[in-house]
Amino acid sequence: MLGPMGSWIMIGFVVLAQGLHQRDRVGLGYLGSAAATRMTGLGMQVLVAWVQDDPPKTGTKPNAADRESLRRTVESLAEQLDADKTDERDEAERKLLEIGLDALGYLPPVPEDASSEWLIRIERIRETLMSINQLEFGQPSRVTMAGEMTGREALIQLASRSGNPVPLPQLPELEKQISVAFDETPYWVAFDELLDQLELSIEPEDGGALQLVSRSPDVPQRSARATYSGGFRLEPIAISKSSDFYQTPIHTATITMSLAWESRWVPVAALFQIKDLEVVCDNGERLNPTSEQPLEFLPGGSQMVLSVDITKPSRAAKEIATWKGTMEVSIPGKSVAMEFAELDQSANKTISVGDLSVMLVKARKNRELHEILVEVSIENQVDSETPWGWIALTEAVLIDSVGKRIEHAGWSTTHVNARNIGLSYLFELEKDLSEYRLVYRSPQSIERKTIPYLLENIPLP
Repeated sequence: MLGPMGSWIMIGFVVLAQGLHQRDRVGLGYLGSAAATRMTGLGMQVLVAWVQDDPPKTGTKPNAADRESLRRTVESLAEQLDADKTDERDEAERKLLEIGLDALGYLPPVPEDASSEWLIRIERIRETLMSINQLEFGQPSRVTMAGEMTGREALIQLASRSGNPVPLPQLPELEKQISVAFDETPYWVAFDELLDQLELSIEPEDGGALQLVSRSPDVPQRSARATYSGGFRLEPIAISKSSDFYQTPIHTATITMSLAWESRWVPVAALFQIKDLEVVCDNGERLNPTSEQPLEFLPGGSQMVLSVDITKPSRAAKEIATWKGTMEVSIPGKSVAMEFAELDQSANKTISVGDLSVMLVKARKNRELHEILVEVSIENQVDSETPWGWIALTEAVLIDSVGKRIEHAGWSTTHVNARNIGLSYLFELEKDLSEYRLVYRSPQSIERKTIPYLLENIPLP
């Protein structure tokens, strides 16, 4: 999290693609091929997490061989959607739906020359699976595991069963023997219980990864002070009172909170509603926010830290009995690939899948390179308050006639508005542009979820 979104466009790209921070033109500037492929920071980690299969709730994550087998199965069934016989097409559609969400990321690119029958069926499958995906967003992973084991072994199992990577530093507490008994336990509840047994905690950090640290004896257990809502964990970490003697009567209290989410998600925006906030002290005193403007953030990593100002409580109040509010979180949906052929003759051609539309504006020679201009929009992104940071997770490659993949040498934004974003990709090509096709992969939706939360019994200073 980098703070309120004064200039969300620029921050969004930097957060989601660390290392790609050289700029010219509008937004991010062109990069050399070395810089473009040096995504070893957060950007590459996010990309890998976003395109992989949904993690299973129990057992282990699919290995590379399983994923490759699934990809071939999905592609074969998708091809069968255009079979000559109706019963074969129906059978392929049924089998794809039976595979479920795991199939969504492997559905093939949408070609320009697809038949109307194929488009109707593939769109029906996508919409069905996306509706399931939207229901699951925000729901916690649940884990089942039991037995005597070391803390390190328990955290490895937790990561495997939930699909959420857990960092394992060299801490002596991790070698402690503990007893584990989880039965469909929500991820954060299980994680906090394990850390409490091991006398460990997580260092709150703005936009950082989860870092395990030894817990001091005077620090409360994690499970004692946290609240859980779906796959999110919210915890008050500091509260202070202040008075401004030069601007009377300004007397405020500031509460600082840590928000963490399951690392299998990649939030691109978080909005905390302030006008509906309800804060009540133990003596019945109600505290109001000093502003009704929502707090907007661009999350990074797996956690963020935020502060909210409220009116200063009287000395009669000993604690905030309840702090009730809502937050709206947005994440990219499953990815989809689109394919454009005859690039030298495909100006202003548009392909739409779900909420996503991609227009190939034009392809042209740009000195020693070839430049491909595209325009991307997602239907439910209708205002400037939703950042375009997710665009750093998209992928544009060229494929030649023998299937060789050509990575771009750099990219930049050409324009940004509330409705769409223009992008320019540069390619170094050995053959004529007509011998390549463009495959563009992007999330097909931005999924938004309103998450209610309730904090209780926050001691006042």
